[in-house]
Amino acid sequence: MGQTEGLDALSKGRFRSALLTRLLGHFSKKEVIMRNSTAVLLSIAFLLIFPAAAWASDLIRGDNYIGIYGQAIGSPESFNPINTQALAQSFRTKNLVHGGNASGGVGVVLSGLTRDNVLLHLGFNYGFSPTISQVTSSGGHSLAFNARLGKGFNLERGLVIGPYLGYQYAQFNLDYDHGPYTAEESYNNNAIGGGLFVAAEPLRDVTLSAHAGYLVGISETNRFHVSNLSVTSGRALSASVLQVGGKISYRFLPDLSAFVGMDYDRYMAGKHYGPVDVRTRLNVLRGLVGLAYNF
Repeated sequence: MGQTEGLDALSKGRFRSALLTRLLGHFSKKEVIMRNSTAVLLSIAFLLIFPAAAWASDLIRGDNYIGIYGQAIGSPESFNPINTQALAQSFRTKNLVHGGNASGGVGVVLSGLTRDNVLLHLGFNYGFSPTISQVTSSGGHSLAFNARLGKGFNLERGLVIGPYLGYQYAQFNLDYDHGPYTAEESYNNNAIGGGLFVAAEPLRDVTLSAHAGYLVGISETNRFHVSNLSVTSGRALSASVLQVGGKISYRFLPDLSAFVGMDYDRYMAGKHYGPVDVRTRLNVLRGLVGLAYNF
């Protein structure tokens, strides 16, 4: 009797042990399957998401840089005439300032594009010789500061387009040297407006950027410095600016890139003083070649 009960208990113990082993095996298989399924799903999601993330990351990296560049500056078909209407209804034109000059220069630029496609662009350039000239001028220089703040939108992978607000300060200087007397004339223009920017990466490590906008002249000064005497003219005109530019860059190292580009600014101003018509059209064309550190 006792022996029979012992055998029954042993059998029940073996049955429970076998059942527990099967259950643990069953759950361990389910766990393995779940783990494998999760790994597969994560791998698929990674494969689907990574290309877009890689393109976005490369585009952002390509548009986040600090650069220096050399520039060639030209001012084709630029003029600043004063037309005086005579009694005979004919016009006598005096071309006070003209363009057509070529100059070299340098510049620095800081550009940033966040993951939310917020753009910040700051640029400063300096021309070694005057963009405009007069018959009696002997030299000069030009400079400009540009700022753009925009918000872009992804149209497709590796392509961002959006509006921006822009500001520009530009200065054009002329020097005069006549014997014992030297003089300097400077025209300073402030303009604000907006436009559209584009950022794209058509190929790996190749980044394209472009902008087009229109800035309205809001203030200006025209100063004359003769020896120790400084005179500010109240007859200057604030100029509106049409801006178009583009740049292509290639990252030859993870943190270094080379770029070439072109910027075009057209300054436009005009006003009537009774029978006198004053108009300014200044075209500034700049070719850029530089190096940048990408961050």
